[in-house]
Amino acid sequence: MGVGFAGAVPGEQLLGLLNASKSAEVTLTVEGKELLFKAGRVKAKLALLPPDSFDTLFQMPTFDTSHSIVANVVRPAIEHCLRSVSSDATLPQHNGITVRVQRGAMVLYATNTTTLASSHVELGKTKDRARAILPKRFCQEAIRLINYSNKALLQFDTEKAMVRAEGVLLFSRLIDPGGEPLDFEDMINKHWPEHEALAPSRLQLAVERACIMANSVQEQRFTEIACKDGKMRLHTQSPYGEVEDVLSTDGEQDDWSVKVDPSYLKDIERFDKLTIVKEAIACSNGNGDIYLIAARAA
Repeated sequence: MGVGFAGAVPGEQLLGLLNASKSAEVTLTVEGKELLFKAGRVKAKLALLPPDSFDTLFQMPTFDTSHSIVANVVRPAIEHCLRSVSSDATLPQHNGITVRVQRGAMVLYATNTTTLASSHVELGKTKDRARAILPKRFCQEAIRLINYSNKALLQFDTEKAMVRAEGVLLFSRLIDPGGEPLDFEDMINKHWPEHEALAPSRLQLAVERACIMANSVQEQRFTEIACKDGKMRLHTQSPYGEVEDVLSTDGEQDDWSVKVDPSYLKDIERFDKLTIVKEAIACSNGNGDIYLIAARAA
């Protein structure tokens, strides 16, 4: 490493260069307004923001351990909800994971208008916290830190969220909802079945075959899922062919027929209950995870 280096550089580019290098030694030196990167025969230049300029733009807040949560406890819930976060910048409330802590539990929600993911995590005795929306990118980087250290801590208030792990402090401002907060519980209640059915065995393999056929062409293809007389039929057709699976259900599944993009079901094995309802597929498991998928009536 170079001597006396300090400043802010483009993080993604620097990490990319480090990950792509097999050299045992990396040298970083400053030349004017640039950071010179050298690893073996590789040389690169990165833009450099001096520390004094950076300090005027941003002040890192203090991490309060007394109000923190053991991040590894909520990691599976964050990963689950990330599946339903939207990238549509016109819908700010859909661009992150909505969280709240109340009565010793954290509840997380996310929706991209096609799917809705929710998770319930028991925390034990902890302070209640107001509703907050954690940005998608913060959640993704938080998962990386949590996987790196089982001692990572999560903290959030009405303005910011932070994760601290092994000397690294990740900070993000929260998303401003820009209007009335979404009523996730109402969305779930409108589509949730009165009784849930067990997911058929071998469903994961059937979904994988449906995805193979649906993804064989560029235009979007749907899988028809029909339940009748204790059987679930998955049928997918494309210009290259078609595939059909017939699975046995537990008898609790009502007779419905819907069409859905099979990619939304690609890791359906994590759910032990799957119920077809009118214009939706409702999934859940014993870990407090809920997953709703909007579907077309077939």
